[in-house]
Amino acid sequence: MAPLDILPTRVRGALVGAILHLTLILFLINSGYGSPIQNPESIESSDPSNADQFDAEADPIVARVPITPSVEDAGIATPSSTLSRRSNSFPTAFDTLGNNFTSSSCPNFFETFLNDTAYQSCHAISPLLQNSNSFFKMMSSATTLDGVLGTSCSANITSCSTFMTGLASKLINNDNCGADYQLGNPTVTQAYDSLVSYQPIATAACLKDPSTEEFCFTEAATNSSNVSNYYLYLLPLGNSLPGGSQPTCNKCTQATMQVFQESAVHKGNPLVDTYIPAAQIINVDCGPYFVNATVNVGSQASTSLANSQRRSISSSAAIACLVSFSGVLLASL
Repeated sequence: MAPLDILPTRVRGALVGAILHLTLILFLINSGYGSPIQNPESIESSDPSNADQFDAEADPIVARVPITPSVEDAGIATPSSTLSRRSNSFPTAFDTLGNNFTSSSCPNFFETFLNDTAYQSCHAISPLLQNSNSFFKMMSSATTLDGVLGTSCSANITSCSTFMTGLASKLINNDNCGADYQLGNPTVTQAYDSLVSYQPIATAACLKDPSTEEFCFTEAATNSSNVSNYYLYLLPLGNSLPGGSQPTCNKCTQATMQVFQESAVHKGNPLVDTYIPAAQIINVDCGPYFVNATVNVGSQASTSLANSQRRSISSSAAIACLVSFSGVLLASL
């Protein structure tokens, strides 16, 4: 094999990108959903006098969340019909769904909700992070990714969050995907976690870096020198930061973790397991009070209709995931 230094620059860049994305995929496979942590009965808040602590009011990174009305549909608030429907350029979640289900009712439910206009109008980012070939292809272009985020941030996050929570409850109903959820089918458990974690991921994805006016998510996803920044957005899906992670000590990291800590206090949210360990890792490099590592996780009633159960991804699904995304990356070389 020829040394990298004699390969054309474009080919070298493509290979480096492929290696970085394969690293991300292997992390998703190996980390599964992280390990539950011991929750203390009461935890003191971090020292507010520390100069490194993030002050949201003094230097805000504002999420663009326009307010639109919502309506009720069978007891579940659905996004307003005034919201635009999914753009043809918006990536699709679960675009390689497969047939690894115990009954036809589960894939039928996926097909139904993925084609539902109320779901599409929310332009959800959370289901794309682990289960969208089309989204992974878009991650190589900051301009394309900015367009996706701009579309997502035009949705009403509040009403969409209510809708997604109701959809998560329907997903694990025995008439739909309940049996697969109980068996730990990774497609179903990941779908459930992405639905109950819609709000923190949608809010964090709309944050902008005040020094560049660029989306924090775009900067993280296209930063080939530090993939740890992108790993942060997987925390709400139950994935812990891998060993050796060193997210950048900047305002985007602080603001993103501040969004996540607000969800981590709710019982049943995947961030109950992943927030504190991630905050501790960040503070090792960035200072003891850079982010709040003393949140009383799981101390408030759950906002979801069912508690998420942590399960690790099956080996067969892991192999299928690796083969699928490897094909996408190799095709780009």
